[in-house]
Amino acid sequence: MIGAMFEGIKGRVSGRQLLALLLLAALLARVAGARWGLPLLLHPDENKLIDPALRMLDSGSAHPGGFLYPSFYIYAQAAVAGLLRGLSALGGRAAPEMADYYWWGRALTAALGTATLALAWACARAAGARAWSLLAAALVAVSVLHLGQSMLITTDMPATLWVSACLLACLRVARGHDAVRDYLLAGAMAGLAAGSKYNGGLVALALVAVHLSRGFSLTALFDRRLLAGGAAAMAAFLVSTPYALVEPGELWRFLVLQSDAYTQHPGAGTGAATSYAAYWATLLRKFGGPQLLLAGIGAAALCTRARSTAAVLGGFPLLYFAFMGAYPVHFERNAVVLLPALGALAAVGAATAWQASAKPGGTRGAMLLRGLLLLVLVVGAWQQASRSAAHLRLARLPDTRLLAMNWMQQNLPRRSTVALEHYTPPLAAGRLWPTRLGYGGLVRSGGLAGFDYLVASSGDYGRFVNHPERYPEQAAAYQRVFASNELVKVFRPDWQSSSGPEIRVYLTPGGSRRVERRLRRRSAPPSAP
Repeated sequence: MIGAMFEGIKGRVSGRQLLALLLLAALLARVAGARWGLPLLLHPDENKLIDPALRMLDSGSAHPGGFLYPSFYIYAQAAVAGLLRGLSALGGRAAPEMADYYWWGRALTAALGTATLALAWACARAAGARAWSLLAAALVAVSVLHLGQSMLITTDMPATLWVSACLLACLRVARGHDAVRDYLLAGAMAGLAAGSKYNGGLVALALVAVHLSRGFSLTALFDRRLLAGGAAAMAAFLVSTPYALVEPGELWRFLVLQSDAYTQHPGAGTGAATSYAAYWATLLRKFGGPQLLLAGIGAAALCTRARSTAAVLGGFPLLYFAFMGAYPVHFERNAVVLLPALGALAAVGAATAWQASAKPGGTRGAMLLRGLLLLVLVVGAWQQASRSAAHLRLARLPDTRLLAMNWMQQNLPRRSTVALEHYTPPLAAGRLWPTRLGYGGLVRSGGLAGFDYLVASSGDYGRFVNHPERYPEQAAAYQRVFASNELVKVFRPDWQSSSGPEIRVYLTPGGSRRVERRLRRRSAPPSAP
């Protein structure tokens, strides 16, 4: 009965048409979330890509100004910003505002994220799960981790695109398409992955793994095809990050800084020497337990019948997980590059389980097992789709930082000095005099008594106050700041009409006296002539 239903659907709608509908729905969902936080610019890392892109347009220089990130997505954002400026000029409209650059830049990320779904579909087909390839794209599409990262201007989604393209090219090699051009293509995709996010370059190991899966030897290591793939990877990286060739010392300095950030980043540590458990928890929560179970079945099945394919789709996630998890600091967005491969493996696992269910128990047993498989798939996908829908709804609500900013501009006395830590409202100088203290600023900066108001965010202090066992000194320091200043206003998200971190506005003892004197001077009657 189930088979007849699928055949009926297949007869009316082709798999590619269903894929096109899925891609359209996924793109619309991701673009719908692209207005998160606007007109405020709230994400702490988006400006690190947008600002260099705009500086390049203004100065005419192609130098991104540093190597905190590779340059590919900075150049891509510069292209989008330049196109936006050109269209505005042609239409006789005013110059774009910063929020416009952010929206269009995020729309580009949404498009790249949607493209990775098609690559997950293609990887599943290349791995032998043609009838279930749409499932691979669907599981990635509904993942709340993938949705969330497709709505932001960060390097993770372009890295995921090129990583997935490299895996697809490696699967061609696994299937016997092992001409030099196939190695060149796989290597170029790996180079662009590294040119998007440095750790994305680890996907080059998938090409090495599939090449050596046919037999390890020194001759195989120095095969001209593998060497050509390595050369293509280096060339593609330098094309996407050209100033690495001009300033290799600066590139190395930033690579060391990145490594240090993953070794020690206050508030982002896991409390353990490694972050394997944290990344696993991220995948369970934001990709799904049933999906991971099917991916494991798929990897095991490939190991028994297609070792070269298993080396690509199973080897890369394991190597990447082993590398990133070895650091004590955990950033969950790093896991998004694994999702297309895991989606393809889950499709292989579903196909394997579907075929295996027909063997024991006859027709009735097969129907029972297949029904159980479909139930597992539906439950896992529904769980992720529900979380993604909730994430999208919250992204479209007013942020507490916008509410707090409007309140402070309207209610704090003019010329009040305001100290703001990370994840707080981006107050602009004017009526108020803001000073940004940065990450953990209220406990790392001295001279707080010289400010009238202090603004704290749970996005900052919550990392320490909620984990005093990990950060006893910082948690105690925050509690002293809270106790020694007067809390005048709190903005808590209710998740129905607002979202975002909790924002606290404190009046300092010295600020109380200064504000009172200013108000007295303003209310005093004018002196007689």
